Amino acid sequence: MYKIIACDLDETLLNYNKQISKEDEISIKALDEDVKFVLASGKAYQDIIPYLKQLDLYGKKGQYVICSNGTTIVNCENDELISLTTLPFKTAQRLFNVGLKYDIVIHIFTLDKIYTYNLNQDEINYLSGTVTLTPFEKPSIEFLKNESIIKIGFTKTDIEFLRMIEKKDLVDFDDIDISYSANRYLEFNKKGIDKGYGLKLLADKLGIDKKYIACIIDNYNDLVMKPYSSLFIGVANTVEEIKPYCDYICQRTCEESAVSEALKYIKEKGLCI
Repeated sequence: MYKIIACDLDETLLNYNKQISKEDEISIKALDEDVKFVLASGKAYQDIIPYLKQLDLYGKKGQYVICSNGTTIVNCENDELISLTTLPFKTAQRLFNVGLKYDIVIHIFTLDKIYTYNLNQDEINYLSGTVTLTPFEKPSIEFLKNESIIKIGFTKTDIEFLRMIEKKDLVDFDDIDISYSANRYLEFNKKGIDKGYGLKLLADKLGIDKKYIACIIDNYNDLVMKPYSSLFIGVANTVEEIKPYCDYICQRTCEESAVSEALKYIKEKGLCI
C-alpha cells in the first residue's frame, strides 16, 4: 500500500482556472486515513493553504506539504516548519540583475510574501485569485537583504526565450538548481534543493521507503521526484518530454479530473486503500 502520494498542483490537480474539481476533491477525501496526500508545488505555502483547506488537509494530523519546489516543508496540522532552505542574498542579487536585462516578470519568494518586479497584466490575469503578489518598482532588492529568500522565478510565456537566458546568462552560477514549470516559469532554488529533495527529506523523516511512494505529475520540475518514488503517474497533459519517464499516463487531462483517474489506477492495482 502506498503511504505517500505526492501530487503536483498547477495543471495536475488544478485545472487551467486554478481550481480542484469536485471529483478530485471527493477522491482525495476518500483516501485511507493512513495515506499522506502530499501537495508538492512550486507555490509558496500561504498560496497552497486554500487548497489544503478544500481537501480537509489543513489542520489534519499526519499530513504535510512540500512548497516552493522543495525549499519549504510544512506540517499541515500546526504550520510547523519541517525544513526551510534559503538562497544566499548575493546569489539572489545576481539572479535579479540577470532578470533586469530582459523584459520579464521577476518573482522573489520569501517565507510569507512574493515580491514582484515588472509585473504585467498577463501575469496578473494568469495568477488572478490564486496568489497574492507584492509589486515593487525600484530595480533593486536591497530592501530584502535581511529577509529569507527561498526562491526566485523569471516569467515569460515564451519558454524558448527563458531557455536562452539560461544558456546565455546562468552558466557561471554553480550554487543554484534550475527548473521550468507551466511553460512560463524559469525558477531558481539553492543548489540541491528541489521537489525530489523535499520528498526524500519528508520520507526519511517519516521512515517511509520509496517503494511506498507514488507521484502524480505533469511537468519538468516534477521529474526530480522520480528517483524517490516507485510509481510515477503523468496526467494526459504532461509535457511530452517527460512522458517517457512515467509508469502510467492518464487518459484524462487536468481539465478532466485526472487525479481521480490516477488514484483509481492505484486502487485497482491494490496499491492503496
